[in-house]
Amino acid sequence: MADSIDDFRELIRKVREGSEDAAREVVERYGNALRRAIRRRLDQRLRSKFDSVDFTQGVWNSFFHSVGDLVQLDSPQDLMNYLLGMAHHKVSNENRRRLEYQEYNVNREQSLEGLEEQHLLQIPSPDPSPVDVAIAHERRDQLLETVLPSCREIVQLKNGGTFLQEHRQQTQGQRTHHPPRPRQVAPDRAHVTP
Repeated sequence: MADSIDDFRELIRKVREGSEDAAREVVERYGNALRRAIRRRLDQRLRSKFDSVDFTQGVWNSFFHSVGDLVQLDSPQDLMNYLLGMAHHKVSNENRRRLEYQEYNVNREQSLEGLEEQHLLQIPSPDPSPVDVAIAHERRDQLLETVLPSCREIVQLKNGGTFLQEHRQQTQGQRTHHPPRPRQVAPDRAHVTP
C-alpha cells in the first residue's frame, strides 16, 4: 500500500511539473470511472444534447489548467473525489441551465413535425415578397435610364426571359457586317529580309 501511495504522489508531482506522460497516465487510470460517474449524473433529457465525454473533457481541461493550484492530493481516492466534485458541478450547472432556465430549456423544445400538424410552423418562402419584387423593378428601371439604348434592350430581353442566343437569332438579319481590321506589323519586323 505504501508503494502505491508513493507512486501516486510521484505521479501527481510529475503532473504538476507538466509531464505529458504523467498526464496521459492519470487520464488512462481515472478517465473511465470519471466518465461513468458523469453518465450517471447527466439527466436523461440532456443525453441527446450532450455526451458524457463532453463533460469528461471539460473536467480534464479544468483539472490540467489548475493543476499548479491544487490542494494536496495524498491518495487516488483524494484525486477521484476532487475530479468527481468538478464533474458534479459541471453536470449540475448544465442540468440547471437546460432544465430550469427559460432560454435553453429543453422542455420548451417541440418537433417540427408536431408544429407542422398544428399549423404553427411557418417556413418562409424562398420566393421574394411582392415588396421585394417592386423594389427590384424600381431599381432596375432607374438603372436602365442611365445605360445606352442597345444595352437597355439586352437587359429588357434578359429580364423577360429571353437569352442572348435567342436575341442573336432575332437580330441576326439586322446586324451590319464589319470587315476585320488589318493586322499591324511590328516596326522591327517590317524590314526583315529572308
